[in-house]
Amino acid sequence: MLGSTFAEPQTLLVAKRAVSPYFSKEFQSMEVLKDSDVVLECEVLGTPPFEVFWVKDDKPVRSSKKHRISIEKSLISLHVFRFDASDVGEYQCRVTNDTHTYMSIFFLPEPPQFVKRIENIRQSTTFECQVIGTPEIHITWYLDGNEVTDHAKYGISFIDGLATLKLTQARVSDSGIYVCEAHNDAGSESCSIDLKVKEPPTFVRELRPTEVVKGLEAILECEVTGTPPFEEDTLVRQRMNLAWRNVLVCFLYKVCTRCDPSSPSLMNTWKVSTLSM
Repeated sequence: MLGSTFAEPQTLLVAKRAVSPYFSKEFQSMEVLKDSDVVLECEVLGTPPFEVFWVKDDKPVRSSKKHRISIEKSLISLHVFRFDASDVGEYQCRVTNDTHTYMSIFFLPEPPQFVKRIENIRQSTTFECQVIGTPEIHITWYLDGNEVTDHAKYGISFIDGLATLKLTQARVSDSGIYVCEAHNDAGSESCSIDLKVKEPPTFVRELRPTEVVKGLEAILECEVTGTPPFEEDTLVRQRMNLAWRNVLVCFLYKVCTRCDPSSPSLMNTWKVSTLSM
């Protein structure tokens, strides 16, 4: 329209608001093995540029032969080489831009380790072993690969790092390889011991009175069961020599073929004959 006045077009500049850093991917729990390489990763979003700081137990972590820090776009990672007990602790990744600082915290646990392996206490059927590591540590006992669950027969405890298994009324069938396995969120470790339960000798057929004719041989037999090998009683032999005086007493072993093979048994034989004076 004639006589109308139009204003010059204006450009509106809108400042882009900076977004504080935040983690879209934080640390995940992991199993850590001794002497293995560990990678801690987190993904950060927000308005770059970012400054990244790694801290372990409130002390700065820098790139070295032990650690390597890498940043690829929004992915931040810390590599820990040859993990050992000195690497256990609380790790923080601190990210800051012009507006805010954000951090992600991860505790790197220590896997179980046996500082004292299974021992047989005072030659009894009580086993003990000492475990260290980051709580909570769980203990599981096995016998020949099968988990020990009979708490009426086995007393199991884990107090102050001391794992104990106590066997009551041991039998030959309780013989085998006992394994103690310790595990937590960082890993697991085990140790083992071989238990052999021996059955004491028991006479299932005793000696019977026998008449001996002079000049002939006599065989005295008794049957014994138990865990071989058996040993002679020297005192018994000496007493028998004294009792017979002029008779030679020989103690022999021979296998009892009439017995059940699952129950080891021996025939104890005394062969006696007269001696010429």
